[in-house]
Amino acid sequence: TALFSATMPAPVARLAETYMYDPVTVKVTPKKLTVDSVEQAYVMVEPRDKLDRVVEVLKAEEPEQAIIFCRTKIGCSRLERDLSNKGLRVKALHGDLSQGQRDGVMISFKEHKVPLLVATDIAARGLDIEHVTHVINYDLPNNPEIYVHRIGRTGRVGRTGRAITFATEKQAEDLKTIERVVKAPIGEWERPEERLEHAPRPRRRERRRDREASGDRDAPDAGGSEANDSNGLVKLFVNRGHAGGIEEDDLRWALTEGAVIPDDAIDSIRVMDRFSFVELNEDQADKAVEFLDGTKLKGKQIRMEVARS
Repeated sequence: TALFSATMPAPVARLAETYMYDPVTVKVTPKKLTVDSVEQAYVMVEPRDKLDRVVEVLKAEEPEQAIIFCRTKIGCSRLERDLSNKGLRVKALHGDLSQGQRDGVMISFKEHKVPLLVATDIAARGLDIEHVTHVINYDLPNNPEIYVHRIGRTGRVGRTGRAITFATEKQAEDLKTIERVVKAPIGEWERPEERLEHAPRPRRRERRRDREASGDRDAPDAGGSEANDSNGLVKLFVNRGHAGGIEEDDLRWALTEGAVIPDDAIDSIRVMDRFSFVELNEDQADKAVEFLDGTKLKGKQIRMEVARS
C-alpha cells in the first residue's frame, strides 16, 4: 500500500502508522527550496499600517495578476472587504465558499475580470495559472515550505515573477529563517522606479569605452533620413534582442513601469535578433533614455539611445 501526501503533518503520520504495515517514508528534498525566476522582497511594517502598505505596494507594482495570501479564512474575507473599500478589484478564495462560489471566483480570476485574488493556503493549493505576476504574503507563512509553495504560484512557464512578504519587527527572525532555508536573498522592497534608479548606471564615457573594447558597433541605421520623423515620433535603439532574452513585453514593461511612460505614447516596438527599436512620442524620448540607458533588464545591462540616421 502506498500513501502519497505533499506534506506529512502529524495527523497524516499517525494515519500511516495506524493502518500501514511497516511503512517507509520517502522524501525528495530539492537542493534549493525556491525558484530562480522569482524575485523576492520584504516589507517591514507595523500591524496597524499593514493595509495601507499593501495598497501602496499594489499601486506601485501594478500587477497583471496577483495572489495575496492570508493565514485564516476570517483574515481573507476581511482583507477582501478592505481592499474593495479602497477601490481595488478583488475576490477571495477560502474554505467557507461553496464549490460553485469557488468556481466562480476562479473563472473571474483566470479570465482577468479581477486582477487580485486573496486566498488561504489550503484554498490555493494546486492552483496553476500562467499569468500570475506577483505573490504577496500579507501574513507571514508558518514555515519555509509553505512559503515556497506560495511563491511557486508565480514565475511559471518560463516567466519571471515577484514575491513580496510583509513582516513585523517581531517576525524578523522568522523572515531570516525563511531566507536561510530557501538559500536566496530577500531584500527590502523598493518601488519599480527605485529599482531602476539603483541599477548600475556607468557614465557615458565609460559606456563608450566599454562598447569599443567589446567591439560593439554604433546603433544601426533607423531607416529614413532622421531618427525624429514628421509624425512627432522618435526611434530609439536598444542593444539587445531575442538572442539576449528580450521580448516585446519586456521592453514595454520597462518603459511603462520603469520609466513611467504611458502605454499610448508607445507607437511600436520591434525586437530583432541582436537589437531592438522603440518608436514613441517625441516628448517621452529623453525620459525613456534617462531611466533605462545603463540599467538592467532580465539580468543584463541594456543600452538605449536615439537611433542614428
